[in-house]
Parts: sequence; structure tokens; C-alpha cells
Amino acid sequence: MNENNDQSATPLVKVLTRIEVARILGVAPKTLANWHSSGVGPPARRLNGIVRYDQAQFLAWYESMKDAA
Repeated sequence: MNENNDQSATPLVKVLTRIEVARILGVAPKTLANWHSSGVGPPARRLNGIVRYDQAQFLAWYESMKDAA
């Protein structure tokens, strides 16, 4: 069996869109855009020019915000 074809060995990273994150947080997508450009809010990165949020990093950030409240 060719190891390169064994997809079970490579964990997939779930990414969220700005709209999905905005819906979860109850804010407008534009608010997330402003946060991102200001360097605040959940960690995000650009993939092919589109802002995406790593689900695991977002959940860790979200939990830390709940603890801070």
C-alpha cells in the first residue's frame, strides 16, 4: 500500500468562514473583518486571499474569552 494515498494518516484541519464565526459569536461579519484588521478577536489567517478561522484555534480563543468574562 502506498503511504501517500493513506489519507487516514493525515488529520484534516476544519476551517470556518467569517460568516460561520460571526453567526456563532452573534456579531456581523463586518465586525469580524474590523477585528481582524485591528489584530483583535479570534485568530484568523488568509488562505488563497480569503480569511478563514481554524476551528480548534477558534474554540480555544472562545473558551479563553468565556473564562475572562
